Amino acid sequence: MDKGMHQGPSAARGSCGPYNSEVYVRRPGNTTIQEHVSSGVDAATYDSTDDATQGDTSSWEANDDSDLHPNVRDRMRRKLRFFFMNPIEKFQAKKRIPWKLVLQVVKIALVTLQIVLFGTNSYSYQQQHRDTTVALHHIFLFDWDSVREIANYPPAAGPYAVYTKTEFYRHVDHVVRRYSNVTTAAIGSFGYDSPTGALVPLVFCKTYYRKGYVWPFNDTLIFDNYPVRRCLAVEGPEAGSPVWHNFSTESYLREHNFSLIFERLINVHLEFTLKTVYLKSLSKFDLPDCYRYNITISYDNEAHDGQLLISLGVHSRKLDCTTNVLYTDSNKIAYACLQAVNVIVIVICASSLVLCVRSLVRGQILRRKTVKFFAKYYKKKLTLADEMEFVDFWYVMIAINDVLIILGSCLKIQLEQRVLDGQQYNLCSALLGTGNLLVWAGVLRYLGFFKKYNILILTMRRAFPNILRFLLCALLLYCGFCFCGWVVLGPHHIKFRSLSMTSECLFALMNGDDMFATFAILSETDGIIWWFCRLYLYLFLILFIYCVLSLFLSVIMDSYETIREIHEHGAQPGELQKFISECSDTATSTAYLEDDHSPKRSTANVIADFFRCFRRRGYTAI
Repeated sequence: MDKGMHQGPSAARGSCGPYNSEVYVRRPGNTTIQEHVSSGVDAATYDSTDDATQGDTSSWEANDDSDLHPNVRDRMRRKLRFFFMNPIEKFQAKKRIPWKLVLQVVKIALVTLQIVLFGTNSYSYQQQHRDTTVALHHIFLFDWDSVREIANYPPAAGPYAVYTKTEFYRHVDHVVRRYSNVTTAAIGSFGYDSPTGALVPLVFCKTYYRKGYVWPFNDTLIFDNYPVRRCLAVEGPEAGSPVWHNFSTESYLREHNFSLIFERLINVHLEFTLKTVYLKSLSKFDLPDCYRYNITISYDNEAHDGQLLISLGVHSRKLDCTTNVLYTDSNKIAYACLQAVNVIVIVICASSLVLCVRSLVRGQILRRKTVKFFAKYYKKKLTLADEMEFVDFWYVMIAINDVLIILGSCLKIQLEQRVLDGQQYNLCSALLGTGNLLVWAGVLRYLGFFKKYNILILTMRRAFPNILRFLLCALLLYCGFCFCGWVVLGPHHIKFRSLSMTSECLFALMNGDDMFATFAILSETDGIIWWFCRLYLYLFLILFIYCVLSLFLSVIMDSYETIREIHEHGAQPGELQKFISECSDTATSTAYLEDDHSPKRSTANVIADFFRCFRRRGYTAI
């Protein structure tokens, strides 16, 4: 460049000439990489690119010197450099408080407090409904064992089923008698779904084939596979009466012309409704709850294999309670504080969302100005990679977690005020949990400003494209093993009963979990399947543990080595970084403040610039 481009009004504060002093430039779009660009860089690094560097330096000469005043060029460099500064540097440059950083620090504390309080309430809600479901199993299911309530693998007990007609009718008799005295015998506060609390008949529904005859001795059957469903109201006898003690479902069905033909029977459902009240702690923020439970006991004979599987299903619905509880002042204060936390979180997240969206909009406005600047003065078109550097994906992630937390907080307020049904706890927990995860992940952005703490971010960023390509190839092989294992071993092995279970089993095997049990569970009665299982598992383990996982780790290690070389020797900068690196105004320079004193455009023009950035235009002179 000519000397005129190195002189000018800004010379006193440090000119923006090419490589005239030691400069640290942060790669735009990557808030963590610091590249040392100066005339004093290790000669070995730039000897091989000396010619290219000379060409790049001359490339910044404008086609018409009269069109590009040094002040215009220097101001654009300072704008770009300021845009890619970290919050501390921006504070040093223009004395502006880093509000986004302050909000993120406050937000992470309040959001974590909020989710801890919500997690306690959500666990209490889920636990009380699980306990009620367990109680209903013990009350209504004959000979129910607590072992079945524990999620053991392999299961400690076989399927809960009946195998004879006598067992089936005895089981139904037990349900009818228990239903008749549940309000007096059960420890829980149960009541019938009637205005006066009187006993309501339960419903006995059967689904069967319209026509069906079976003669096993000569292998003959006649069937019409059209299913028919019929229901009968069963009037339960008064608890404690002689009829109650001697009640027989078989006789009752026979009297009402509702007998069962098990050869045609598909399933039987016993349906009834109970109401219950949860007193809980009786505090202002832990109010009593009233629920209606729709209970269905199913007897499944669809397989017609001699085993009638039994299950109890519960569907709850929240009701409005008529309460008259005297609360203490401390409970009222605690409830007010709980709601205050929710409101403050919403306000902070809304402020953070506005600031992040504003930064993203300003980035696009600056991108458009930069594209026009390069097209007008240098006749160059920025690459897609250079333009994408104006999009800070950390801000995108922060904006997403702000939206999730705002939605989750609104649901949380309505749940605590009993406006929504407790079933919405699952949706609320998903929103708040995901939002909290992204909040903590967003803190990595600020740790990335320090070289000693940004290795994880840089390595994952560098390895991510290669990881996706590698996983695509590995996924194809993994799917092949999943389908093969499910089809061949599914009927014989408990871990391969469904496609999802097969995938979970193979993923666990990749991590070395429960290997011996997977081999040992399969019975040796079928020799072909036994040998196939061995070959299948050995091949999968050798291929995925010793080959796929090792290569996967090598992909990440290769990215780590690349990042380390960049830190030691520097990276080849792009066109945008080269242009910015020629500015020697540090963060403490007064040039940034002086730029702020220049005439500013109206807000309407700024907004118009933002919307025009989405229009397709050629790179013509302005």
